[in-house]
Amino acid sequence: MDRSADRRLCGQCHTSIGDEAVVAMNRLWHPDHFTCTACKRPIKQTYQVDDKPYDLDCHWAKRLEKREQMERGER
Repeated sequence: MDRSADRRLCGQCHTSIGDEAVVAMNRLWHPDHFTCTACKRPIKQTYQVDDKPYDLDCHWAKRLEKREQMERGER
């Protein structure tokens, strides 16, 4: 299958991308569709935790949560 046709499709809704797109995580997204995994708000700058996008505030909250889990001996 020729994947070149897929290059202009949104990573969330899989519909055609117009003139404006967010490029992140090796994909294109409609600006309103590239959202934080935790709070669901559209994000312009992404931070990844477990290969999922987070905005800055949620990124630090997730990292703190992971650190606390490690300190308790959890995964």
